[in-house]
Amino acid sequence: MEKAARKDEKALERVFYISAHSRWDAAGAEFHDSYMRRLLLLWGDIDFARVLARQPAATRRKILRTLSVGDRSIPELFPHTYAAASRDI
Repeated sequence: MEKAARKDEKALERVFYISAHSRWDAAGAEFHDSYMRRLLLLWGDIDFARVLARQPAATRRKILRTLSVGDRSIPELFPHTYAAASRDI
């Protein structure tokens, strides 16, 4: 997470993989979801979307769901990330 927050692309890809292949519940899920949104803010829409676009469709869908929990403004606020995540859906 620390490397991903410092804009290390490989670390962000690893976070995406872990996020998509892990089960999150209760407080852990809330923390994880908020941290993913924080990474999006740190990276910015274009750079985050560029890394996300290289991920498999299932991973992109999971990341979109994670970012959208409790916040339906993702398409308006982060159009590049939304487009990358929802491509081929």
